[in-house]
Amino acid sequence: MSKLSFEQKRILVGTLLGDGYLYRDRYNDCYLEIKHSEKQRDYVFWMYENLSNFCPSEPKQRKDNKQWKFMTSSNEDLCFFR
Repeated sequence: MSKLSFEQKRILVGTLLGDGYLYRDRYNDCYLEIKHSEKQRDYVFWMYENLSNFCPSEPKQRKDNKQWKFMTSSNEDLCFFR
């Protein structure tokens, strides 16, 4: 399993101090979910570019509220930070 780089850990900590969200599923796997409004689309894609080696798919836009979002794959480093 890949480990987060030093830079990715810095991004993760900054995100968690802001509005980032780490959750654990019923199998004890941890994921990071990023969600932002249309105004912050560029930021979502910057985050995705920096975390893309842990993301199964690119950011997608919700149709109802135009929010951009993506999730990472599960990672033990994420469980440690959670």
